[in-house]
Amino acid sequence: MYGEPDAEVDTIDALATDVPLAFQMLDELRDGILILDRNLTIRWLNESLQEMLSIRREEVLGSNASRLYLMSLMSLMGEAQTRHAITSLQKRKAVSCLNCRIHLPGQKERLFTYSSRILLKGPFIGAWIVRFSSNAAHAQHEAAPLEAEASEDAATP
Repeated sequence: MYGEPDAEVDTIDALATDVPLAFQMLDELRDGILILDRNLTIRWLNESLQEMLSIRREEVLGSNASRLYLMSLMSLMGEAQTRHAITSLQKRKAVSCLNCRIHLPGQKERLFTYSSRILLKGPFIGAWIVRFSSNAAHAQHEAAPLEAEASEDAATP
C-alpha cells in the first residue's frame, strides 16, 4: 500500500548515510564513473572505469584529472575530444553528450557517451561526476540494418 515503509525504501534511505554502500553500488555499474573535487582532483573511480583505462584506483587517487585525461583517456577518446573534456572541466562547464569511440586492447571498438556535471547542491557542492556510459544499444541499432542486409543477400540465389 502506498505510503507504508518497505525494505526498498529503507535501503534507499540508507544510501543517504552509508557512503561505503553508495560507492559499492556505483562499483556495480557498467558505466565508468569518475568523481572529482572542486579542484579537479580525483577522489574516486569505479571498477568499470578502472577496467576501461587499465589502471588501479590507487594509482590515480589524489592526482589532477588533467593528468589522467592526457595519460589514459587521450589514447581512447582521441586528442580533440580529450582536450574538449579537459577545457570544459577547467571552465566549469558541464558536458552533456560527447560521443566517443573507444578502442580497448583485445576488444572491439565500443561506443560511449562522455558526460560531466558539477554538483550544485548538498554537501558535495562543487564536486564533479564524470560518466562514460555504454552505447551498446546504439551500436546494436547501427548494426541491425547491416545484419538484415547480410541475411537478405544470403537468401538471394
